Amino acid sequence: MNKTVLITGASKGIGKQTAFIFAENNFNLILVARNKELLEEVKNTIKAEYQVEVLIISKDLTQKNAAKEILKQVINKKLRVDILINNAGFGDFSAYLDSKWDKQERIVELNIKALMELSYLFGKEMKKINEGQIINVASAAAVSPGPYMAVYYASKAFVLSFTEALAEEWKDSDVKIKVICPKATKSNFEEAAQMQDSEMFIKLRASTATEVAKAIYKLSNLKKTVYFYSLFSKSINVANRLTPRIVSRKVAGIINGVPTDKT
Repeated sequence: MNKTVLITGASKGIGKQTAFIFAENNFNLILVARNKELLEEVKNTIKAEYQVEVLIISKDLTQKNAAKEILKQVINKKLRVDILINNAGFGDFSAYLDSKWDKQERIVELNIKALMELSYLFGKEMKKINEGQIINVASAAAVSPGPYMAVYYASKAFVLSFTEALAEEWKDSDVKIKVICPKATKSNFEEAAQMQDSEMFIKLRASTATEVAKAIYKLSNLKKTVYFYSLFSKSINVANRLTPRIVSRKVAGIINGVPTDKT
């Protein structure tokens, strides 16, 4: 029988391409995102190309009880999630006090709280049978403070630290938890974060969503916890370990650039 992967943020970008990669490798899919129409399009395209089952769940993960409702649907369908990929997330390119509070709050709700709750609920299900894995999508941003994207960078630092801590807690279990730290990626992210004018996307070669999706699939078959899959993200990690924090945050500020006035 095919194994099943649950992917959040699966209607666009990295999540969508990850769905295609896992379908190509004979995984059944549970795809979660807010936009039902886009999910339907992804489902129909995959079903036309691959002989796999696809369940879509339209859910806003920032809403209370969303994670519990997803688990309930999975149990009611008598499905077992072999791999959970916590991919959903977004950022905002803005000076902190110039940003809208509700947007910053949603970053925390999605990038941190939803990831925590899904990991908790599905982690418990996996522990019952002592099998499965959780892959969290962090970022090269996880290793540095990020001026003009302060909450986003901090949220990804949480994801990295959280995953490493659980990996140690679960080291004697066959339930594995892993984290991937991609560099800036050309997807719908930069548009959602209003980063089209950021130096990060103008001067640095961003990854494609397909490149990151392939790296996520590769990580699912690797015996490692933290995966800095690109030379750039590896270099950022090493550099931040060797340089003072003041240098790290100044370099990150230069790479991000100063946002233009959004008013």
